[in-house]
Amino acid sequence: MKSLGSQIRIHKWNVDEARRRLADLERLAARLAEDLVGLDLEMAREQQIAGSEIEASSTYHGYIASALKRRENLCRSIEEAQAQINQARDELQEAFSNLKKFELAAEAMETRARKVRDAKELRAQDEVGLAIYRRKRV
Repeated sequence: MKSLGSQIRIHKWNVDEARRRLADLERLAARLAEDLVGLDLEMAREQQIAGSEIEASSTYHGYIASALKRRENLCRSIEEAQAQINQARDELQEAFSNLKKFELAAEAMETRARKVRDAKELRAQDEVGLAIYRRKRV
């Protein structure tokens, strides 16, 4: 039973680590999505400024090229983060499944031990009852 307790603690730690990793990846994906929205807003502002000011329109082409490259990189990073999130979810599910196996095994062992203990207790009570009955008959 002690080894199962150790295994359960190890698997709980694995589940906690998998949850932390998943949460970190989800925060990263959210931050990247926010960055993408911010970049889109910035590009819209720059386009508006370039349309209204002649000096800004001359540098707009260089800006938009680099902004589109950044946007492409952000989209790629979001896709990679989403793939890692899916993998982390699978790992979390597997870790949780392993934990449940050990918890169920420990519960089954405890149930068997309790049944054995109850049976011993019942035999002891029966013996006491028989001893009392024998004393009364004598």
